[in-house]
Amino acid sequence: MRKILTKICIFLLSMIFACACLVGCSNDNQPKDMISLNAWQANGENFIEFSHQNSNAQFECVVSDGSFSYENETAKTITVPAGKKISWKADGIQNLENKIYADIVLSVSGDIYGYGVVEIAYSESKSAWTAKVLASKQFKKTITLSQVKSFIANRKVKLYEEMDLESAFNHGCLTAEDLKSIAYYHNGETASDFDPVPIMPLISKMENNVKLSYLKSYSSATLENITAYDYYGTYNGYVVAYITCTLTPTSPTQSEKTIGGVKFYNYSSITVYNLNDYYNF
Repeated sequence: MRKILTKICIFLLSMIFACACLVGCSNDNQPKDMISLNAWQANGENFIEFSHQNSNAQFECVVSDGSFSYENETAKTITVPAGKKISWKADGIQNLENKIYADIVLSVSGDIYGYGVVEIAYSESKSAWTAKVLASKQFKKTITLSQVKSFIANRKVKLYEEMDLESAFNHGCLTAEDLKSIAYYHNGETASDFDPVPIMPLISKMENNVKLSYLKSYSSATLENITAYDYYGTYNGYVVAYITCTLTPTSPTQSEKTIGGVKFYNYSSITVYNLNDYYNF
């Protein structure tokens, strides 16, 4: 009798759990075409259309070049309600090699719930502008504008290949002489008998791309989560840095570590990022 009652309880709990899952799914019923592209260059018009299950949803759209048109308004920033579409015009853009991005923020009753990114590029083979949706994402809970900006930036950058310092040396990305300069800056040395390679500062976009590359393992992290960033220079197109964030597990610090015959004191995970393909982005 006890076994029968146990089986009945397990069955009832399973049914309750299944129902809860169904209810949860129905509350997050996001249309696949929340952001869709219509008649793109088919008839000379370029439309971005927006759909959402909530009629109060608003889509704020900002384009980096060209302009949007909606009803009687033409601007680089336009807010449209769900169920509407906007058109994009090139407005005589001269540099056809640059990619153009439309950043989209989804809000409901003033709270932000999602974002999107549309990439616009000129196709020489088609002699026309083409577009694709890079991202179309909504969340169950509200997110901040800072998070949205980070998510959008993350979609528009190429994350760099990452490896630890020892692997970079073993794979020939860095030389022993490079390691000496890196150790000089890491160890805080001031020896006058050694002339290290000067540290060339990164432009802000490169620096942010490096940090975003580090954060790629943490889906919910933004640049605000970075707690430490020590930059030790760029060598042969490889950035060397020590980075931590609020989500990083505590790494053990070694009082001394030797790599390629070079000593590093108070060593903890120095990371190397490959920037050699940066200018192809």
